[in-house]
Amino acid sequence: MNFKKHLLIIIIYSLVTAGFTWPLILNLNKATPSIIPFYPQYKNMTDEYSEIWVTWQLKKTVEKKENFFLVKEIFYPLGANFVLADHTLVQSLLVSPVLFLLKNPVVAYNLIILLSCLLTSYASFLLIYYLTKNKEASFLGGLIVSFSSIRIAHILAAHIGIFSWEWAILFILYFLKIFKEGKPTYFLIGAFFFFLNTLTSYYLSVFLTIFIFLWLLTQPKIENFFKIVKLVGIITIFHLPLFFLILKAINQGYFPQEKYVFKMSYFYGADLLGFFVPPFFHSLFKNLVEGFYKNLSGNAWEHTTYIGYTVLFLALFSLFKFKKNREVKKFAIMAFIFLILSLGAVLWIGGRPVVVKNNLLYLPQYLFKFIPIFNNVRLPSRFTIMGVIFLTILSCYTLKYFFENSKRKKMIFTIILSSVFLENLTIPLPLNKELNIPPIYTKIAKENEDFTILEVPFCLASGVKALGSYWTSFQFYQTIHKKNILGGNLGRIPEFVYKYYQKIPLTSSLIKLQKKKSLSLQEIEKDKKNIAKTLAFLNLRYVIIHTNLIKNSLIYKYLKEVLTPYTEEKTKEGKLLVWKLKKIDKKLLNSLDFSEEYSWLYVVRGFDKFALKKAVLWSIHKKSSLLIPLDKKDTYTLKFSFYSLKPSKIEIFINQRKKAKINLSKGITYQEIKIRKEEVKGKINYIDFLGDPQTWGVRSLTISPLKK
Repeated sequence: MNFKKHLLIIIIYSLVTAGFTWPLILNLNKATPSIIPFYPQYKNMTDEYSEIWVTWQLKKTVEKKENFFLVKEIFYPLGANFVLADHTLVQSLLVSPVLFLLKNPVVAYNLIILLSCLLTSYASFLLIYYLTKNKEASFLGGLIVSFSSIRIAHILAAHIGIFSWEWAILFILYFLKIFKEGKPTYFLIGAFFFFLNTLTSYYLSVFLTIFIFLWLLTQPKIENFFKIVKLVGIITIFHLPLFFLILKAINQGYFPQEKYVFKMSYFYGADLLGFFVPPFFHSLFKNLVEGFYKNLSGNAWEHTTYIGYTVLFLALFSLFKFKKNREVKKFAIMAFIFLILSLGAVLWIGGRPVVVKNNLLYLPQYLFKFIPIFNNVRLPSRFTIMGVIFLTILSCYTLKYFFENSKRKKMIFTIILSSVFLENLTIPLPLNKELNIPPIYTKIAKENEDFTILEVPFCLASGVKALGSYWTSFQFYQTIHKKNILGGNLGRIPEFVYKYYQKIPLTSSLIKLQKKKSLSLQEIEKDKKNIAKTLAFLNLRYVIIHTNLIKNSLIYKYLKEVLTPYTEEKTKEGKLLVWKLKKIDKKLLNSLDFSEEYSWLYVVRGFDKFALKKAVLWSIHKKSSLLIPLDKKDTYTLKFSFYSLKPSKIEIFINQRKKAKINLSKGITYQEIKIRKEEVKGKINYIDFLGDPQTWGVRSLTISPLKK
């Protein structure tokens, strides 16, 4: 095929994308695809708010000249490691001209959706054409993959990393070319697309890893093994720039190992009937299937695994007609295995788990529980993605046969095209048109000072766990005000972040109240005693209360009692109560007594307090970490008071730079450490300690600027 024909195919796919996602093209700056029209109860809670924020991160990073993968503005003061999140760096780069010129992340996010539909269609066309050498079959295959119900479901659910299939498909294409042609450039191109996929989605990277392993099993030849070793080696080289960030993220706990993580796979596997039931958003059948999706064990979008009867018929025809064809057999095996894995750890049929002799019927995906990294595949229904891709390839072998052995090509083309679109019809595409940002955030953006905002209700949420009240729109508002926020939403959050907010004053009480628990007078008095230092440490200047999301009057009462003495101004703007707080003198933070409740603000992880000696912050891990706020770049002296149960040695690092090796004697040891001006990294700085746990602790810390 020549360039003009490829260009024509791209143009047609672009027009089909605009039509199938109608009326998104008319609402690029004011609406996004969403599940809200079907589930209005999730208003302010859907992922498009978070994904628009994620899209905006590239612009923010360039403007502030920061590391894209280390985000400081959420989970303040801890920040977040973005490298293992579905951070959309590649997609944001593709739409970066729009992101920077229009300065509207909503438009950029919508263009990511449209561009992904186009690229997925075209990538599928290239893959299928390489296998079938038939233009008509390949063109239809591109449409089947790109506008499949499972992909549309994840577009509505705002899962950029899960609906961006283009890099995975292009990797499969060049992987096949490696085995058929073996050109050195194909190794490089294939590794590059795997790398792009890693930057896009953890899930799809796991799926491709399994695909590579399965392909080798279907062709267990020594030369194939060495080809894969070579490919994996090149893939590893591509990942080297991220290697230390990935290790750091894993070490920090961004791949949580708690039992509740994998337990999600018990409930979020594909229901066996789901392969045959049209999606909940289908333009014609949504009312008919509503009852089915209500009975499922998880949400409807993750349980949308509808394959389509046209694809199933064509794939089965291919399997029987070309049963001696090795490629057909391989793709059939791949499709079968991925669909089995998509069923999850436990078999569900019609919204009920299958029980055999009073025991759940466990499936192969249960074995992932024992495999590191893979045990974070908590939503196994997503394996259906690979099943759809391979079933579509099988279907196109049938279509090739029809087109090459029939004189009624146009009729066949029209019938298949019509049936595929009818089975996956979602016109008009459901949109969230309520992306309005309250004016207060524009006002706050005009304040040049760097500070923090607390949104009430408080929210800290990942894909598996939430503290406070789950909602997402407040993170979207940050794209306007650009200030730090307490809490936040991210796909994976390490456990120490949850523990931090559950221990520090103010947020720990809000979390408790939002659970509809009451606070004792002693707890309120503790917060009142520690609130000045808390506000100073967090650099908190605004508390914005969303009255439409709060039903517990005790929250208002608590905030009024604790914050009123430090409130400069109170205003009401629509459904928002806006409290502007006084600026607290940071000198309050220069002396730190670890027996006080506010000292939890300084503790990242690895320390705890015990009844034996409450005045000591005990190290409970080999590596323990503290935060210290430094108001400006200057030279500082840190004066520590340590307590040790026996003679021991510890090493101290400031912002990952080794500063001292200390011999602790039994009892109290005093130590001074200087931080030079050039070693200060912003307003929040890390102190890491290495030493034998449970034998030593910190009693106090004094921070003094060096006198000039």
